[in-house]
Amino acid sequence: NASFSMTGGSIIDNTAYANGSGGVFFNGAALTLGGTAQITGNKITGSDPVTETANNLYLYESKTVALGNGANAPKSGMSVGVTTQTAPTAAAPVKITTNGTADDVKWFTPDNNDYMVSFNTDHLELTEVVAYNYTQEIKYASLADVISEAVSGDEIELWADENAENVVLPDGVTLYAKSGYTGTVTTNAAGKAVA
Repeated sequence: NASFSMTGGSIIDNTAYANGSGGVFFNGAALTLGGTAQITGNKITGSDPVTETANNLYLYESKTVALGNGANAPKSGMSVGVTTQTAPTAAAPVKITTNGTADDVKWFTPDNNDYMVSFNTDHLELTEVVAYNYTQEIKYASLADVISEAVSGDEIELWADENAENVVLPDGVTLYAKSGYTGTVTTNAAGKAVA
């Protein structure tokens, strides 16, 4: 039930045998992060078979982080990997901060590569990646967003289930089906993606 403020220093490269976190397990009263705080490279490990999973800052239940302000605001050098107990989806993102701006997204990295950190009104949240633009190396939470920013030569792959029919692709953009998808995604003469 404690409060913890970290505005510098680092918790890095630890491995714990646990279901929680190799770095920080947060189930307390308040957690404030800012300055140049680093929580990276931490893992949890299991046995039978032995596995290691990135797990830096673990937000238990619906816990959220407050970002510092003023002299304690996040700044160059801050880097935090994050995992939430509840798995996010594109339809139900999980809130990870109580405050923040679109610029604060850069301080956080999801521990699971299938997720992304995004900004929503006044806070940051973890959400499922729906599509990935390989050419620009950008993750998106919706197919509409990735298509709206795509330019000729871009290669896009669907990572999650989303209806791809009748999506207008810009000229020269290639859209692939996500891994494990049994159909194929092609474009017809009108430039529409069809399953």
